Amino acid sequence: SDVYRSVHNLHSLLEEKNLMIYDQ
Repeated sequence: SDVYRSVHNLHSLLEEKNLMIYDQ
């Protein structure tokens, strides 16, 4: 459960960074 949450959080961070890059 904790591992899944950690992976989900990491994926969310990557998505946010990708969105920022696309916005530029």
